[in-house]
Amino acid sequence: MHPRSEYWVSSARLRLRAARLLFDEGLYDDCVNRCFFSAFHAALALLANEGLETRSYTGAFTQLFVHFVSVFLMQIISLRWARLIWRSRFRIVSR
Repeated sequence: MHPRSEYWVSSARLRLRAARLLFDEGLYDDCVNRCFFSAFHAALALLANEGLETRSYTGAFTQLFVHFVSVFLMQIISLRWARLIWRSRFRIVSR
């Protein structure tokens, strides 16, 4: 793991721990805030591990989508198309 990633993972875990404490105390708005920052820092860790860096929330979530989510979605779409083509092949052959 990249050293910068380790820092962000540690920070994300700390924020999540704080969120749990706030939740237990019934401070839900503050809990949501800590959860957001935990997710943000986890995203920064993932990006840092890939050699990518950003300083804004928008930049982090945009890069996360571009480099990870969109790739994953394309794989799902490709698998669905492959399954559809495979099934239609058997329909044509069986007629």
